[in-house]
Amino acid sequence: MNNKLTNEQIVLESLQKVVNNGEILDNKLFIKEIDLIVTTEIVSIKTEKDFVMAELIFSINNGEFNDVFIESTAGIGKSEEEALKQCSVNFALSCLLTFIDSMNNRYSETFETHFFESKKWNLTKSDLQCMGDSIKTNITDFWEIFGGKLKKRLGNKKYNWVKIFICKTSDNNYICECRINGTLNLEITNDLRNLAESIDFSGNFISLKQFFIIKQSDETYKKVPYSKDDIINFSNKAIEIIANCDSKEKFDNILKDISKITNDENLAFELKIFIPEILCELIFSEGKYIDKIMFINNDRNIEVYKNQFTSYYNIYESVSENLYNRKITKESIKKIICLSATYDAIEKVLKENKQLSNFRAIGVGMRISDKYRPF
Repeated sequence: MNNKLTNEQIVLESLQKVVNNGEILDNKLFIKEIDLIVTTEIVSIKTEKDFVMAELIFSINNGEFNDVFIESTAGIGKSEEEALKQCSVNFALSCLLTFIDSMNNRYSETFETHFFESKKWNLTKSDLQCMGDSIKTNITDFWEIFGGKLKKRLGNKKYNWVKIFICKTSDNNYICECRINGTLNLEITNDLRNLAESIDFSGNFISLKQFFIIKQSDETYKKVPYSKDDIINFSNKAIEIIANCDSKEKFDNILKDISKITNDENLAFELKIFIPEILCELIFSEGKYIDKIMFINNDRNIEVYKNQFTSYYNIYESVSENLYNRKITKESIKKIICLSATYDAIEKVLKENKQLSNFRAIGVGMRISDKYRPF
């Protein structure tokens, strides 16, 4: 009888030991009391002269998540098994235990924001993980530096996860990223580059990583009635409606026609405004775009961010899939992007024979009704 563990079993058993919880079934770790499922995929295992390096992808899912959490983690050891176990430990300490703490209501702090109405939040932070050589710059918590900007990106979701990462080498090269719910946030990533420039350390390299789980309180959370797949399906149909808009009557009825599909006028409005903007950015990808949107309501300007909308990145996925798989004709693309608020500015740049790579959007302004509330 062969009792040798597979690589996946080594990883999951290692995770199970670190979190001191869970049951392994069908190559998944189930933590039943908080309905959490962890899966893993081995990307690569490389044997070098003096060590073995493993790279794994982990995913965490729960019924209350809008999206599956996915994280890539590396580990180094003297053997294949040691490298795989190191991956498990790195992932558990940085991500998994932070999720478990959040779902067991163990918080670092609570705070409130406003996104058309008051929102209450509970923050759980991982420790700041430092790898490499001795760091001389005093950095103990990325939340103290970026918490203000991150709060502005919170919308209606129950769970939000944030990853902040800096890696810098002695020759002053660095990799930086801030991901909010898996999506790279360019503004905060640029801030990280400025911070990385100022970091002083001795040796060959330094890396800093920290995770935040930000959970909305049940006092203010309102469950979204549609899943990610539902929104993508609505978006696919809305693209067809907008693409077939070949008369003033059809143009005037876009919102009404999309509402017939969604049975929700707020979601229909977001589909109507986001589809043209997203397609415009994808077509003219050389331009530089920001994640800020300005809603105009009577005499009020309401500043919001793309991350705040539950629907935005689901719609983005639908539009990009339709575009890259050539499900939208050239004629339809022209019709749709002409409805984009950004297109007028881009067209002006092109008419002046300027380089689109120099185009920098200052944000999108859109009028909203008094009744509108983000989906």
